[in-house]
Amino acid sequence: MESSAIALILFGVAFTTLLPWEMHQAARRRRQRTARTTGEIIGVEYRSESSHQDNSFSAGTYHPQVAFEAGGRRREFVGADGVSWRQPRIGTAVSIAYDPRDPSNAAVLRDNQDGSEVLERCVIFGCPIVGIAMIALALYWG
Repeated sequence: MESSAIALILFGVAFTTLLPWEMHQAARRRRQRTARTTGEIIGVEYRSESSHQDNSFSAGTYHPQVAFEAGGRRREFVGADGVSWRQPRIGTAVSIAYDPRDPSNAAVLRDNQDGSEVLERCVIFGCPIVGIAMIALALYWG
């Protein structure tokens, strides 16, 4: 079997299992965030990702550091969703969703989250189809 066929099989397995599993886990964590409250941006974390080996170009994103009250205690977290075009403003009030059984499972609510769930379902169900097609092509060419 050629190395390209082996690579297709490996990518096919990843598309069939790993990517949908990770997305399913993220969706499960999001569904557990049933409690809502208001938090405040208390800081900004900059995450840089170099796009060249010599670090000559760096693209990064700004992630809000957020504080909120849950169960009578102050909780803090860094938002997973960052933006590259502007820094979140410190002191801004934001809507928070969190898991009442595990307040460390928290996220800043966005206005357009309904559309992302539809896209997520398409990816969860579409990736195995693409993965199986990759495996089939590899076996056919192999």
